[in-house]
Formats: sequence, structure tokens, C-alpha cells
Amino acid sequence: MDGIFSSDADARFGALGIPPFFNVPALPNFVGEWAAIVPLVSHLASYRDDYAIAGRVALEGKVAIGVFPKLGYLSGLSRLLRNPRKFLDHASARGETGRNVWDVQYGGSFPCSNGAAVDLLIDYLQSRSPPNIIKMPENMDDNPVTTALYAKEKADARHFRRYQTLRVLSCHRGPRPAPWFLPSKYSRAVIHLLSAICALGCAAVLALSGAYGTTAVLLCATVSNVAASFLVTVARPPGYLENNDPGSPGSMLAAPHQNALEWDLFIGDRGVIDSLMNKSLFWIPPTRGTTLFGRWLQIGDALQLAAMTFTAAQKGWDGVCMAGLLLVTWLIEIYNGRDTNLVQDWLRQEGVVVELKEFEFSGRFNMLGTIQLLTKTKVTSWMDDILVTHPRRDAWLKRLMNNEKPDSAFWNPNDIERIEVGASLCAKMEGIIQGEFATPTPGV
Repeated sequence: MDGIFSSDADARFGALGIPPFFNVPALPNFVGEWAAIVPLVSHLASYRDDYAIAGRVALEGKVAIGVFPKLGYLSGLSRLLRNPRKFLDHASARGETGRNVWDVQYGGSFPCSNGAAVDLLIDYLQSRSPPNIIKMPENMDDNPVTTALYAKEKADARHFRRYQTLRVLSCHRGPRPAPWFLPSKYSRAVIHLLSAICALGCAAVLALSGAYGTTAVLLCATVSNVAASFLVTVARPPGYLENNDPGSPGSMLAAPHQNALEWDLFIGDRGVIDSLMNKSLFWIPPTRGTTLFGRWLQIGDALQLAAMTFTAAQKGWDGVCMAGLLLVTWLIEIYNGRDTNLVQDWLRQEGVVVELKEFEFSGRFNMLGTIQLLTKTKVTSWMDDILVTHPRRDAWLKRLMNNEKPDSAFWNPNDIERIEVGASLCAKMEGIIQGEFATPTPGV
């Protein structure tokens, strides 16, 4: 035990025992051994990182590499650059949840093509203000109630319902900022060069202090980031955020599956909604520089693996420095708001205004009927996957959309009452949602 916590003079030099140029202080054995393995076990990319890469590149419009990327992150970027279509097809299904989309306006369903970007957008909107839910009335005499999103209510098993949460996102296009308010290509290049110079200076100090593994990791990330800024072009595809059917509003419903408890309804500008749900937000032109950089990233990922495993074996101050670099990386992410600033910048640059409201319904019938009225669509096939086609559903939709009363010769009084009350409730709840969006909140 004394050997583990002792401050051996040679422990500071690591397993190699090579004295560095700078005279570094003594280091307890335990600290050196513990710090050396922290980055290797806590800073690893997962299957979801491909999903996150797709979302960040889509919103940021560029390939960015941090000071200390996760082990495996460079490999993911390499796959993106070498075969973008294959990468995006697989990345779309690697999130925490898949996301299906139902086109309320035209019918049909399909997987969301930019699930990661949509997740980032929703997370950003929910973080802007304390999330509240508007609880929809369950009876005609009830009034809507606004409660905290996670408010605890006394459960009553006799009245248990499978409540449905509907997030309504109203999307609009506002004026885009003047070009001189946006960072130019040259200013970004200068920032990259200054950051690289600072990183190289830090790498030199680390190398002279004997932190060879940490130096290799920092150099690999710095070279990769500078090369990405000059060699990789992320372009917006034709028709980006444009409406192919002028004058037609968009309304698309998204959820992990047909039996979900949480749903997202996008209404408003069809160009924005269709681009988020059904189109590519970016493409990477195949150039020689992009191909070469993709191969370099494969090599860089192998170098990072070698450097991190070397540090785990070397221990000493090299391990402490790598743990410190990891801490600096986390602090930079926190200071930059992680992905918050990324979404905010995209909304501002593209002139997109999104307002989010959350509603809680007592069941799917009421929720889907309210959506049908809110979107003013005559198409009903979009809900076939969610509500099975049934004579009662058809009668309910006719009453809802055409004010056609159910046939008393076909339906018994209980069924007629359910149809009438259901249609009236949907009309009332549609008015509540309309009222919530009557006075838009300030755009982002």
C-alpha cells in the first residue's frame, strides 16, 4: 500500500524512465496510474456518435474536430467523407430512438432523414425556457391546465389513461441576416490558424515535459482540424429549405413508432419542415482533398489509439496531462453550450423561427383528431398506421371534418354519444392550440 501512494522520484518519469527537458515535480504512484486510465475508459466513441456527427455537420455546415476527440470519432468522420450516402443511411438508425414521420398534408410515412438535427433542435427549444405542458380537457366542461412538465400528480388506478404528449413546433422563415453580420470564410480561417498556433505551443510544452502521448493526441487533433477547415467543403443541396409546392403549408407528425407516448408535430413553412424530415441538409462534394483527408483520418484514429494506450502504459505525468486535456475539452464544451450554440447559429443564419408548445391529451383519438382539424387537411390516410381503420373511426372523421352526424339506424346511442363528444372535444382542443400560437413568442 505504501508503494502505491508513495512519491517515488522516478514515478514522475513514467514507465520509460526518461527524464524530460523540464524538471517536473514528484508524483504519487497512485495518481499517475489512476489518471492514465481515465481517458481510455471514459472518452470512447459509441455507435451513437455517428448519429451525432450527422446532426452536427448538418446544422453547422462544416466538419469540426475538437481539442481531444473521442477515440473512434475520427474513424466516423473518415467513413462520412469516404462514402457520405452510406454513412447517413446507417447513421439515421443509430440514435437513441428511430423516428418515423407521417405526412399529414399528403399522407404516407417514411423514416426521418435528419433525426439527429431534429433532436438537437427540440433539445435547444426545450432548454430556452422552463418546459410546461398544457393539459387538454378530458370533458367538454373542463378547461386546459398548464402544469410543469414533470409535475407529480396523485395516481388513481381507476382513472388511469395512457396520456399522449404532443409537441407542436411552428416553423417560419424570417429575414436572413446581412452577410456582414455572419463570419466570413477568411475570418474562420484566421481563427483556425490562431487556435492551431496555440495548440502547437501547448504541444511543445507537453513534449518538453515528457507527456509524449498527450502531445501526440493534441497534434493529431490539431492537424486534423486545420486540414478539415481547408480541404473539406460541406455544401447545401439544391432546394435547401425551399418549398417545392408554393402556397402549401407543411404539417408532419414524428414519433419513434406508432404506439409512442410522445409525438412531435411540425407545422408552418413546408420548405423548412420537408428539409428537416425528408431531405438532405448537406452534401460533401467528392474531391481529391476530401478523399486524402478521409484516409488521413483513418491513420489519425490509429495514432490516437496508439497514443492513448501508450499513455495508459507510461503513466506518470503523461497520464495526468492527458486527464487534464480531457478536463479542458469538457470545460470548452460546457462554455460553448455543447450543441446549444450550434442550433442557435443555424436558426439565425437561415432566418428560421421556431416556436414550441407542449400539450397532453388523454388518448390518441383526441390527439389525432385535433391534428386533423389543426392542419385543415382532407387527407386521412396518414393516420392509418396509428389508428386502425374501423367504421367508428370513419363515422368520427365524417362528424369531425364534414359535420356529418352518425346514422342512428346503424349506431346505438352509446356509440353516437362517443362520436359526438369526441368530435366536440377535438374542435375545442384545436381552438386551444390555435389560441396558444395566436401571439407568437420572440424568435430565436
